[in-house]
Amino acid sequence: MTGLTTESRPGRDVDIGDGGDGGRPVLCRIDERGVVALTLNRPQAYNALSEAMLAALATEFDAISRDESARVVVLGAAGKAFCAGHDLKEKPGPGEPATAGWAQIRPPAGSSEPTLNFEYEARWTAPRWPSEPGAQNATQHLDIHVTDLAAATEHAVQAGASPAPVQPQDDVRVLFDPAGHPFCLFI
Repeated sequence: MTGLTTESRPGRDVDIGDGGDGGRPVLCRIDERGVVALTLNRPQAYNALSEAMLAALATEFDAISRDESARVVVLGAAGKAFCAGHDLKEKPGPGEPATAGWAQIRPPAGSSEPTLNFEYEARWTAPRWPSEPGAQNATQHLDIHVTDLAAATEHAVQAGASPAPVQPQDDVRVLFDPAGHPFCLFI
């Protein structure tokens, strides 16, 4: 990163035990041309996204959005891996339920069926469906094929789901799980 200053924007310093750069999970440098270099800095964990790193990234992007000299952002990473995804070793944070974290539904060994991953999100907001301007919209959609739409809908409702007020098709039922996630049953 020739030409970049050695100044870093203030961020949330967290000791991650790698001994470099004061343990900051994200390094930020800006050069005289307005090129901002953000570096994911957890090489010992293949730059897995910890809560500290996500908070630091949010802090940096917020600062960059207010910096009139910033013209472009280049996102890089220390070490041999760019980013391994979310850090699955993290424990629930303060105030989070003990069940916070990840859950995975996977097929039997040797199967090529898809795997579904679910993550607890402390700042999650239930989406509006159908979407409304200015409101949270669904960021994912789960469609489940069923052979008996009425029976499957009844089963889902008995398990805690509720039908959406808008049903766009006769062969589809839009429902919400108890937390407000939309999903569809279809034949």
